[in-house]
Amino acid sequence: MPDDASQRRGLDDLDLRGLRTLLAVAEQGSVTAAAASLGVSQSSVSRGVQRLRRVLDDALFVRGPKGMQPTPRLHELLPLARATLDQWTEAARPTTFDPATDRLTLTLAAWDYATLLMLPTWLAALGEDCAGLQLRVIGIRERFPARALESGEADVMVGLFRRLPPGCFEVSLWSDRFLGVCREGHPAAASLTTLEGFAAQPQLLVSPFGKRTGFVDDLLRAQGRQRSIGCLLPGFAGACEAVACSDLVAVLPERLVARAAGLQTFLPPLQLPTFTMQLVWHERTRDDPGQRWAREHLKSLPSGSCGPTSPGSSGWSVSASPAGSSDRNPG
Repeated sequence: MPDDASQRRGLDDLDLRGLRTLLAVAEQGSVTAAAASLGVSQSSVSRGVQRLRRVLDDALFVRGPKGMQPTPRLHELLPLARATLDQWTEAARPTTFDPATDRLTLTLAAWDYATLLMLPTWLAALGEDCAGLQLRVIGIRERFPARALESGEADVMVGLFRRLPPGCFEVSLWSDRFLGVCREGHPAAASLTTLEGFAAQPQLLVSPFGKRTGFVDDLLRAQGRQRSIGCLLPGFAGACEAVACSDLVAVLPERLVARAAGLQTFLPPLQLPTFTMQLVWHERTRDDPGQRWAREHLKSLPSGSCGPTSPGSSGWSVSASPAGSSDRNPG
């Protein structure tokens, strides 16, 4: 009998090809017929049987009146060999996704800005074709949100990301721009288009990570000005309402403002940026049929479905990106 180390080394030679050879010889009762059924040479089958005899320490086949007959040891192994081969054959089949019958759980991590604009559209577009859809939306709660994709906490992300780690892919969705907003009838509305008038008003800042300054403060600082923050919010939810019912002013995305009531917009004397929202996924789910179906649906939604059109991207662009974070306050 071979020792344990020899058996372990021998098991390295026990592969799917060997199992297929065993089953073919057992079913055909002949090395020649087995070789023909497998589409290989007779010598290849013979070598395979000899190798398996060494691995399993058994003759495996003996000659009988009806050709090569399995030994008692092989009789015990044949059901296991068939089951193993069947399981691997099934596993190797290309997977498909049928939205009409299959179930899909999609975990989407997103800025609340994207959720506020697009959640009804996402649910309608995905749910209309996939009755078995469960859409799970989670917030982006860290400076390096791509970790959620790497760990499997999220399947896709929607947001604005300056840098992404290797293994992530992104496509542009829609563009927007920032505008100044105040309530209708604001007593200082006429002065908000001047640097002095804008900086003098108490302002609302959306700060997902708790920072007390944003890009507007950077722009003001470059011109020797500073603003005071009268309200700090962790997200865009409630931002328009807070401005509409107070004398606060804010810099908010145009598409979001267009959905609110009681506001008027203005252009501060600053170079306010446009931005493009991205759909991001990880190579971990790149080839999953259900995930691929969901991404194609999200990518195909017209930009007009999330509000008024703003200057920005003119089409889709897919790329793998180099390393990163999303740590700048939106206003």
